[in-house]
Amino acid sequence: MYMIMLQTKKTHPGAVTMVNKYKKSYFLTFTMLLLVSLMSCQSPTSSMKKFEWLPTECAPELYPAIIASASFIFPDGQRAPIIGTDPIKNGWGEDGTTAVIGDEQKPVPVKLEITWLSYTESKFYSGLFDLPVDKITKLFAKGYTHPYTLKHTSYKGMVVGMAPGGVVVVWIQGINNQVEIGRYQAQPSKITVEQFIAIKGYSSDMTHDLGAIVESIMKDEPEATANLKAKGLQLGLWDTYRERFNLKPVVSFEQSHNAKVTELFMHFYNGEQEDLVAEALQKPDYAERARLKNLRVKWTDEWGGKKTKYLLEVKLNETEVFKAYKDVYGDNAKQPAELFIQLNPGNNKYRLFLQHDTKKIELVKGEGSIYLDV
Repeated sequence: MYMIMLQTKKTHPGAVTMVNKYKKSYFLTFTMLLLVSLMSCQSPTSSMKKFEWLPTECAPELYPAIIASASFIFPDGQRAPIIGTDPIKNGWGEDGTTAVIGDEQKPVPVKLEITWLSYTESKFYSGLFDLPVDKITKLFAKGYTHPYTLKHTSYKGMVVGMAPGGVVVVWIQGINNQVEIGRYQAQPSKITVEQFIAIKGYSSDMTHDLGAIVESIMKDEPEATANLKAKGLQLGLWDTYRERFNLKPVVSFEQSHNAKVTELFMHFYNGEQEDLVAEALQKPDYAERARLKNLRVKWTDEWGGKKTKYLLEVKLNETEVFKAYKDVYGDNAKQPAELFIQLNPGNNKYRLFLQHDTKKIELVKGEGSIYLDV
């Protein structure tokens, strides 16, 4: 026998009967325990290379969605379902719900099938997509250096993102390390509201009016509603986030010969994450990276025989970042440029630049702080 353990929140998006008190950055979760009997015969999956991983989901914070049905499909046709909370609005590329399904070791999925409701569009989308099995297998096998233990480890999750216009993106996920697997295009779905209600297991006497269902959710999402009125659906934005530039991070200490960087974490607008530690940190190289969203630097400095740990965290300003990348790279995203992080001798001030040989832009509008790293 094997166990399915699901952590999620199930609410009924009906007009009056629904209770929905989801709050930003918090998930109300419950645990369902189901026991499922294993088939006694061997399946084709048993002979395939397996890895330990879990599925999860995401959507942009201001463009909430709900999954009707979604699953990764294995070579033998078995599935790993992706459930999702209601609404899904945890942020692009971020963790959602997790479902522990079957054995800890799972094969690499060959397909993704998904149907969801975009609340801001009042529209269902569906898609069945082939996944790059070789690429996923190589990433699982290659792994990365764990940022805390500094030992080799493997990725532990696969994230499915849904954005307006039917955009679907899949990432492979580890601790502070996340890589885009592919971008896919879903189409408007033929699913009916009645079918959606039945699939979700909602009460049959709830409203079958899609507009009422959407309104019942959006009335509790004032920020999303205001954003929709001000900016619209921003179709194409998530493809713009995927644009890559030839970038190398550089950390510089002013007049300090004892300071040493121990970690450099970069979070990008396309949902990818990269955490440089150990050998990768000693000689950071140029690579095609998306626009930087958040930055974290850890370092040590020694004065009078005492070693102190420091931490810099910066949340960049999106408008400023987009303009800086345009000014520095122009129409040539392949030219080499640096993300230059400058730290002062007192370890209490920083400056951040995007630069190459002939252009240097300082990023000053982000929110950044330096802490003692205890």
